[in-house]
Amino acid sequence: MILGGCGNEERVRAAGAAIGVARAGVTLPDIPGSCRKQYARASLRPGDEALIAIKRSDAIIDAANLTIRNCASWSDALRKEMSGALPADLPKP
Repeated sequence: MILGGCGNEERVRAAGAAIGVARAGVTLPDIPGSCRKQYARASLRPGDEALIAIKRSDAIIDAANLTIRNCASWSDALRKEMSGALPADLPKP
């Protein structure tokens, strides 16, 4: 892009500085607590069949994947809001 004249360059710089100041004043919300949850491994108890342990592991993985999807959705909505694409109410994971 070619800008002619000194006046345009000064206006572009001033606009850039104003945008920078506006963005620097943004305070991001805290990450939802559920996004920090750690999931324990499924334990194999004496006498359990392997299939039971696999089903327990699958349930834990399903729960962890749901948390990941919810947190990603929250993050995507926050990014859209920050870009001015959405209203301020974010889905809560």
